[in-house]
Order: sequence, then C-alpha cells, then structure tokens
Amino acid sequence: MSNSIHIYGFHSVEAQLKSSPESIIKVFIQSGRNDNRITKITALLIDKKINFSKSEKNKLDHLAKGEAHQGIAAEVILPPLPDQKELIDFIKKLSNNPLVLMLDSIQDPRNLGACLR
Repeated sequence: MSNSIHIYGFHSVEAQLKSSPESIIKVFIQSGRNDNRITKITALLIDKKINFSKSEKNKLDHLAKGEAHQGIAAEVILPPLPDQKELIDFIKKLSNNPLVLMLDSIQDPRNLGACLR
C-alpha cells in the first residue's frame, strides 16, 4: 500500500491506537514476546478489532529499517496532506502573528526539541 508507513515501538503504536485506531492497517508483534506491555496492546487490538500477527524479529527489524522497535510495529495509513492554500488558510486562522517552523529530515528527536525551545 503506497499511502502507508510503518511505525514502531510501544509509545508510537499505543499513541496511534489511542488517537486514530482507524488508521491502523495491521500490527506486527514479535513472536515469543508475552510480557505485560504486549498483553496490554493485544487486548486493545482485540477490543478495537484491529488485525495483528506474530512475526519473527527479522521481519520487525526490516519494517523498522534497523531502528529499535521494542518487538512491535504497525502499518498505518498516511493522512492526506493539505495543499499550500489550505495550509496558509489554517495558519491565518491561528492568530495574528503565528510562528511557523518548517523543518525537513529531522532524525533525532532532541534536535526537534531544541528547535521548539
């Protein structure tokens, strides 16, 4: 599916489950993981009727492109991006003097935090 991405790690998957579960296509859980965090997420997935499967660690490594995945990943649908006019209209509605920060290719969350401060 070309309009989807993979997210990984407990916090990312839990946040997606709580904020927009309808965007989750499938969740991949590492085989052999049966700790409390996995049990909690599995219960949420069953409750929300979201497709999930047990997967080998190497599949999760591939989905996470070598990043730390904590034994969980999800395929999610990307939301549609606003066009330039929609974005400008939205910014104008925020306040008289909105601060717009445009960033590209942020890879380290600490760098994003520094920009926001």
